[in-house]
Amino acid sequence: MISLSHNEWSLINDIVLKLHTTKDCYSAIKNLLMSLEVLIPHKKAFFDLGNYENYNFSFFNPISVNISEKHLTQYYKHYLHLDYANFVWSLDHPVVYKDTNILPDHLREQTIIYKNWMQSIGVHYGGGFSIFANDRLLGSITMFRDKDMDDFTNKDLYIMQIINLHLSKKLALLYPNGVSCKTDCYHENDLKGKYKLTNRQYEVTKLVFMGLNNKEISEKLFISKNTVKKHLTDTFKKLGVLNRSQLIKAVYEYFPESINI
Repeated sequence: MISLSHNEWSLINDIVLKLHTTKDCYSAIKNLLMSLEVLIPHKKAFFDLGNYENYNFSFFNPISVNISEKHLTQYYKHYLHLDYANFVWSLDHPVVYKDTNILPDHLREQTIIYKNWMQSIGVHYGGGFSIFANDRLLGSITMFRDKDMDDFTNKDLYIMQIINLHLSKKLALLYPNGVSCKTDCYHENDLKGKYKLTNRQYEVTKLVFMGLNNKEISEKLFISKNTVKKHLTDTFKKLGVLNRSQLIKAVYEYFPESINI
């Protein structure tokens, strides 16, 4: 029997409350990922939407607070179908796992995904869970630790089960008919949905709204200042504004609840 401390239950309750009360999915997931860093310490993590149809799985539209867009793109383009955890996605029920329950270290360290991708982002241990609702795969959360942090524990997996239960309910309400590669993690009435902002454009907009300059945004999102400028230029066009001041005014006046600070 795994027991949790009063502090751990308090953190879980805070996470669950924020998950169910945050209106747009994108902000709910970002908040969840940041909160999980405290509850289940890890170095890197990401969420993605997913489905399993005709004996094929696919994952898309990832969200991360600490993995660069470059490394996420590499994973989906080159390593997703080489992932040794793939059997998890083909099951017809949610699974909470850690990598070392799938393959022992001496075998994992010989895999292409470990040598070419996990080592490039400085991680060694992996774990996470598949998200199901209404007998449909809806997505996953994956977390990583480096060797100094040691492997995920049974307590960590138990906490993942609790979080997964509530996240599954959240996504079931948002996507009762499942998701596809065209599904994005937002409500149609929010800023991101209305103006068809990409995940990165939305992130940059939030940080501008919080008062960060281009240098600070580039450091926080692990992208260059030129990339920040490009995202801002494209966002200005989509919202029909000319500068940062007008962007902030548009967000504040017309969509005050869209940006969850």
